[in-house]
Amino acid sequence: MKLIRLRLANYRGIESSEVEFDEQGITIVEGPNEAGKTSLGEAINILFENLDSSKKQIIKDIKPVSKDVGPEIELKARTGKYEFTYRKRFLKSPKTTLDISAPVVENHTGREAHERALQLLDDTIDVDLWKALSIQQGEAIQQADLSGQSALSLALDRAAGGQSADPREDTLYESIKNEYEIYF
Repeated sequence: MKLIRLRLANYRGIESSEVEFDEQGITIVEGPNEAGKTSLGEAINILFENLDSSKKQIIKDIKPVSKDVGPEIELKARTGKYEFTYRKRFLKSPKTTLDISAPVVENHTGREAHERALQLLDDTIDVDLWKALSIQQGEAIQQADLSGQSALSLALDRAAGGQSADPREDTLYESIKNEYEIYF
């Protein structure tokens, strides 16, 4: 997925901010502490993982403390053959819209927009890999649980120069472990 623009409004301490990403290369976000760097990745995750009607703590946490307004997230992106703008407002007058501009124009609102956005991701990227690569500041970094993630396991095995993992290896390992535990 290629990010084109991310706009946040009434998001934590951000009244209104927009970041445009360069069409070429890699974007590196740097700045002093409390400048909002972590909020960029967090906002994208919140946009795709939560309904606009969500009352989860993570949604309450992004609402500005001193205002009675709804946090807003807008992402313009390209993934596969699709180019789209996906917007959500949470808590105060919740709203979701998805405007797809390519390859064919589509406009969706509400739950339908949320489900269509998830479908675009599912059709065009390895969602499990995307989630595995997303590390938020303050989260403990630990060994990822790759059980059930055969595509990711295969990719990591190939990248490490090893042989592709055979699903039978897990069964063999379990058999050996069970036999060992009988005697030791």
